[in-house]
Amino acid sequence: MKFAVVDLETTGLKPSKNKITEIAVILHDGEKELSRWHTLINPEVTINTAITELTGITNEKVSTAPKFYEVAKQIVEMTEDHVFVGHNVRFDYTFLRTEFARLGFTYTRKQLCTLQLARKVFPGAKSYALGKLCKKLNIYHQDAHRAIADAQATAELMCLCLKRDQQDDSKEDTLRSTMRESLLPGGLSMKQIHNLPDKCGVYYFLNARKEVVYVGKSQNIRRRVLEHFGQKDDKGNRLHNQVRSIKFELTGSELVALLFESHEIKRLLPVINRAQTRRYFPYVLHRVIDENEIHQLHVCRPRAAEFHDLDVIAEYSSQAKAKGALQFIQREYDLCGRFVNLERGKAGTPCFHYHLKSCLGVCAGLEAKDDYNTRVEEAINHIKTVFGKDFFILDEGRTPEEEAVILVEDGRYQGYGYRPRPKRRVANPCKKKLRAVIEPFRGNPETARIIKRYVREGAVRVFEI
Repeated sequence: MKFAVVDLETTGLKPSKNKITEIAVILHDGEKELSRWHTLINPEVTINTAITELTGITNEKVSTAPKFYEVAKQIVEMTEDHVFVGHNVRFDYTFLRTEFARLGFTYTRKQLCTLQLARKVFPGAKSYALGKLCKKLNIYHQDAHRAIADAQATAELMCLCLKRDQQDDSKEDTLRSTMRESLLPGGLSMKQIHNLPDKCGVYYFLNARKEVVYVGKSQNIRRRVLEHFGQKDDKGNRLHNQVRSIKFELTGSELVALLFESHEIKRLLPVINRAQTRRYFPYVLHRVIDENEIHQLHVCRPRAAEFHDLDVIAEYSSQAKAKGALQFIQREYDLCGRFVNLERGKAGTPCFHYHLKSCLGVCAGLEAKDDYNTRVEEAINHIKTVFGKDFFILDEGRTPEEEAVILVEDGRYQGYGYRPRPKRRVANPCKKKLRAVIEPFRGNPETARIIKRYVREGAVRVFEI
């Protein structure tokens, strides 16, 4: 293998916000250094004093240095067909990929992390920080936090690790497994990943304090977890920096996995699931039948006492989301802009959407109200999150010997459970026995939309109560 040992200094820790100030590349064959290259980089942003105190790199020093785009081609050519090596390689590799992405170029290299490699070859160390390892292993390391010094120390650490693995076959295995583990956060190994199930369920990513920072679901937990750690975006970096252990709960049913994931996100409020943690849906889309028997749609924020008097179609976490849903069905079903309360106008005259040919003219008496109301009903059925009937759903269980049972009652998802799979399928199972296995869970508009999609696609068995 040919190696490119790379170290960067930067203006901060976030690739999406910060820039590179220095880069060093040492080309290596695993036994000896072949060549080296080093330069300061003008980041085109101000370097703060804390970074200057750490690295010694000042705004004055980089003012005449080349900008990244001026050395980008050289970096590509030097590292081509080489394994990208770094100590905590993801940091340097992600920063470099982000800089190339700003230029419209996708930079991809295989990676080897000397931190992971040292864990394998020198197990039991108190710390695997580069400075601590250099001191422990008597590796010369002056001018820490400067790119060429850190790259040289990293190259020597890599050599020492490879020499310790004397047998060629063992060395090759160690290198290849460590290159795979370079994708993983610290503390996780490929063995732990391989011990995850390839079955459907919900998984939890925990930080060093055993706090859940992310909840997800997948039909193949092991594969999905690996995909997460292969991501090079901000979310992937946050997972890589925070995750230290993984838990999981098998569900068998993908529908149950989605429902349980929604529940757990709202219960645990994981920091990386921020967009899905909404617990409250105060805005509603509801129907009003006017004096001309035309079905109109309104968005409002009702008080609790008013809610049950409304013909509620769907609930939303914000007025913007409710209006967005209303605009969607207006376009999809050619509804009148005035009668979905997206515009005002004089009664009996065409609305603005009629002139755009997205209203068929019910507002001006140019369309029969029954035809219009039929389309309103179709739109409501497409978007509603309140069910008009009670039913059970039967789906796959966690083993071939069981099946999942889901209950929808009083217009809402009520919970799920598991029961032994009957030896033969019956057309009308006992509702009392189905109800007995249900564990209660609180429904919300998101769970309603999930259930509705599965029922509409015919992916599950449904039995009305």
